[in-house]
Amino acid sequence: MKIPHLISYQDASYARRYAETVARCRAAEEARCDLSDGPFGRAVALQLHRLMACKDEYEVARLHRSPALQAEIEECFGTGARVRYHLHPPLLRQMGLGHKLAVGPGAGVAFGVLASLRGLRESRLDPFGHTELRRAERELRDGYELLVRRLSDSLDEQSHGRFVKIAQLPEEVRGYGPVKKAAISRFWSRLEDLDAGGGPLLGARCREGSPAG
Repeated sequence: MKIPHLISYQDASYARRYAETVARCRAAEEARCDLSDGPFGRAVALQLHRLMACKDEYEVARLHRSPALQAEIEECFGTGARVRYHLHPPLLRQMGLGHKLAVGPGAGVAFGVLASLRGLRESRLDPFGHTELRRAERELRDGYELLVRRLSDSLDEQSHGRFVKIAQLPEEVRGYGPVKKAAISRFWSRLEDLDAGGGPLLGARCREGSPAG
């Protein structure tokens, strides 16, 4: 379900990027460690998907417009139930808004428009992509993707256990806003600690926009 989700999240090219990285890691684990569907490949499949499908403004809008959510609301509260949304977008938070905004059912129309504009994500026209949090999320995603590709190139039976732990590190990155930013900082610190054991892992902290190759 991860590939269809990423197609809905962004597009087929984005999902292909995910699939190619996961396939590369799984193939290396099978060839060098004789493990089919092993823990390294599973960790990469799970964590890379999490990092590539951050719940940004476009995704939140898409999820709020999903038929599954509408059906769940009607099941719980009845047909025609009125919904109010309490939102605290990172862009407004960065501009100094210290509280959530309550909006009524009319937000559903805005959600539909915003979800349809997901093609703007990460482009120069993306009004949400310049916040500190969104930049940190992209750096983490791209850095992790580059990292696991590098790990797959040097994976062997001796390094396998350590590489699995490294691939699982994004599991600790959770929350929203300042909580998530702090968790991302801890990820890089933890990676630095693991790097002390040998290997240029921190080279994965690539500059924004670097290709993972």
